[in-house]
Amino acid sequence: MDEWQPQPEGLGELVLFLRDASHPHNTDRADIQQRLDSFRAVPDYNCYLAFILVRLRHEAVVTRQIAGLTLKNNLKSDFYKLSADVLGYVKQCCVHALSAPDPDARIRSVIGSVVAAIYTTGQPSAWPALLDQLMQMMDSTNASDVEMASDAVGKICEDGARDLNQDLDGDRPLNRLLPKLIVAMQHPQGLIRVQSVVSISQFIFLKPLALMIHMNAYLRGLLALMADPDATMRQEVCSSLTMLLETRPDKLAPVMDTILAYMLHCSADAHDAVVLRACDFWAQLVGKGDDAMRARVVPLIDTLLVALLPRLAYSEMDLFSLKGDDEDDAHRFYHQRNGSHRRTNSNHVDADDDHSPEDESDDDDDDDDDDELYSEWTVRQVCASTLELLAKAYPDRVCATTLAYIDSAAVHANWLVRESSLLALGVLAEGAARVIQPTLPNYMPMVLNSLQDIKPLVRSVGCWVLGRYAYWAVEQVDAGQGAAFDAMVQQLVRMMMDANPRVQVHACVALTALEEAAGARVVPYLETLVPAMVMAFDCYPTKNLEALCDVLDALAEAAGHALNQEHYFAALMPPLTYKWNALADTDTQLFPLFQCLSTVIAIFGSRFQDHVGPVYGRCVQIIATTWQANHDTSVADPPDMGLVVASLDLISGMVQGQRTNLGPIIHDTKPNLLSLLPPCLQEHRMDVVQAACALVGDLAATRCYEALGTQLGHVVPLILRVMASADGDRRLACSNATWALGEMVVAWPTAFQEDANSIIDQLLHLFRVTAPPSSNSEATNASRDRASTSSSLAINVAIALGRMGFAAPDVLAKHLKRYTRAWLLRIDPLPYDHEKASAMAGFGLALRINPVAVQKEYGRLLKMIVNWPGPSDELAGQFHWMVLSMKRGVSASQWDRLMYKVVSEQGKQLLQRYGSND
Repeated sequence: MDEWQPQPEGLGELVLFLRDASHPHNTDRADIQQRLDSFRAVPDYNCYLAFILVRLRHEAVVTRQIAGLTLKNNLKSDFYKLSADVLGYVKQCCVHALSAPDPDARIRSVIGSVVAAIYTTGQPSAWPALLDQLMQMMDSTNASDVEMASDAVGKICEDGARDLNQDLDGDRPLNRLLPKLIVAMQHPQGLIRVQSVVSISQFIFLKPLALMIHMNAYLRGLLALMADPDATMRQEVCSSLTMLLETRPDKLAPVMDTILAYMLHCSADAHDAVVLRACDFWAQLVGKGDDAMRARVVPLIDTLLVALLPRLAYSEMDLFSLKGDDEDDAHRFYHQRNGSHRRTNSNHVDADDDHSPEDESDDDDDDDDDDELYSEWTVRQVCASTLELLAKAYPDRVCATTLAYIDSAAVHANWLVRESSLLALGVLAEGAARVIQPTLPNYMPMVLNSLQDIKPLVRSVGCWVLGRYAYWAVEQVDAGQGAAFDAMVQQLVRMMMDANPRVQVHACVALTALEEAAGARVVPYLETLVPAMVMAFDCYPTKNLEALCDVLDALAEAAGHALNQEHYFAALMPPLTYKWNALADTDTQLFPLFQCLSTVIAIFGSRFQDHVGPVYGRCVQIIATTWQANHDTSVADPPDMGLVVASLDLISGMVQGQRTNLGPIIHDTKPNLLSLLPPCLQEHRMDVVQAACALVGDLAATRCYEALGTQLGHVVPLILRVMASADGDRRLACSNATWALGEMVVAWPTAFQEDANSIIDQLLHLFRVTAPPSSNSEATNASRDRASTSSSLAINVAIALGRMGFAAPDVLAKHLKRYTRAWLLRIDPLPYDHEKASAMAGFGLALRINPVAVQKEYGRLLKMIVNWPGPSDELAGQFHWMVLSMKRGVSASQWDRLMYKVVSEQGKQLLQRYGSND
């Protein structure tokens, strides 16, 4: 298409469209997309874009930029759909642009993106001459040539690093490019130096031979750049050295002293980005380095802490991101904001923890997008994280220096410095617990006094510190010194009613940690805690209810039946019911209320009976209307599908708590629940499918609604379809589906006889592809939602497989030889609950039909039977027949030898009761 020329009318129309699309006041995105789709139908549309980008120099830069970026995106998405003529013309335009660089740097950058898109999407073989042209340009004396080439090479390295290291007709492009980049690290222009370092860093984790060959030259180049005055260069040098430390620490060892001195210097840099990258290096060295490497840090600890500790204070940008949380504002106390359906974490130093004191914005007028703006780690956060790593590795040295800093900072006139001293104390709580604990009686008064500070950020971090040291307060109680624990409870309860929403949240988080650590020790404080929660329910903004619900959850777990009292229920329900009724069915502020109601149902059980009907009815209505709105293309802004998940989860809670009492309510409520389950099980969102599977399992397990048994023909195929894949985000849904299948088999075994062969085959496939639990701790929860790990699915598959013996023992018996040993190994570590018992009983029915198939596992099986504590009468009956079947399958001498090898005297007596003497 060398002679291609645009049609003037088409060119003019496209230019006008691009101008219009770039106009800041044009917000009609649907119209823009419709017009864009019409242009995409033009075969040589990408030629027009290339022409506008490269040839139409009189046009506005922004118009040409949009043309170029659109072209780049088209190349990435439709590369293999382009005709050879179109691609040839686009390349021709790019070659022209490289030969005569545009005077505007923004256009040169976009052209570099287009060039990189062609080279990386089409593979180097699609344009083998490009790299030679770019490397030739890098040697040019023209600054624009070098900048453009360096920019394009950088983008190619970023997107196509692996491709550059592949053979192309006997040539590996990286072998020629890498030496050129190493030389460019010393280019007179700072931008070229930075781009070269960044480009080479794309290959460090790949460890290509070319880099290994030139490693010494590369390291010399990095060391020389340590003297570069540019902050961006320091940032990139730190990053490159950190990657090398992870991949080839042996190469850094000879020059480690120089590198450590440089990192110390960068840790005290005035530029935040440099400090962040330096801290990454310390995290790699201290957290993952070998003993010899870590030992080299010891002489530097004091100097490093001198750099890090002052950076724990909030910066101006931190305070700006908090938008006023350093001041009280009573008017904001009652303001509400959309929440999210999630659980809060507790009290770890973690930048992703919404309730760690260094990263939460509590301006109630924020939009969700504002939170994302400040979601990256700040210097304060990363310095706190680095301090924690250092405290774990060198507790004595770190505590000595840090406590000295705390002593001076705690009495500083600047509240920001005082606040940082509290943060430092909290950071030491876990890694340096042994060293810090003896000093805590001296520091706790300081922490408690901080709760009186006029600055909310000081009060909030004070609460956080108390939560970090909850374990210590509990140990004090056990040692007969309960004053600290009592003071913590009283002060945190007071902080729950603080005038600042941020302080409220951190008080709740700390109180949750205290309850979790204390267990039943909180029972004497119920008369203090419950009224405080009632007051909080009355006045908290809805977004803070998540943290308050965590307090209630932890209290229920800790206090147990002591909390299940009528007067506590009567106190908690009115404010909770008021908030529940005040919000529309589409309001995402309902999310924390779903959590609260789930907790209340779990705590108070039958006391909730009078509220079940209205709450259940609303959940069903939310599921129906939300699902319908999300599948109606005429609805522009449908409700959040998370409301369906929350409703399904809450109904599951009611099913578990009310059991058969819920059956009549399900029957009488319209729409009927069974009409809603199939569409939820077919939903593309896996969290909806996961919750629907769990509800199916709960309905079967409790038999609260027998009508489910009449609908198995509709439900079971959908459950099996969910079980068809356990990849990625489908794993948890698959796990819940497998659990639900097992519960339905137990409830209605005859319904599964006809399809038993295919179901057992599917279960055996899942059994093979799932790893067994790695430790007993992974199998301690027998509920439908075991841990969200591969062991969850593995356990549920094993239980469902055993339970299939109730439906088709003859079919299961045919497969015993294939899976029995692995099945026993997977089942044995599980807790002795009804799920394990039913799986064992179903397995026993199959064993009685084909005992010879498991003869090699008689010893393991007999040990399991002997060790089973207090089996039910039904399971004991199965054990009787299993023992008889095994005994009849071997000779008397073989049985005697088996008894001698694997069973103790006490076990032999037990086996006699199971019929081994028969």
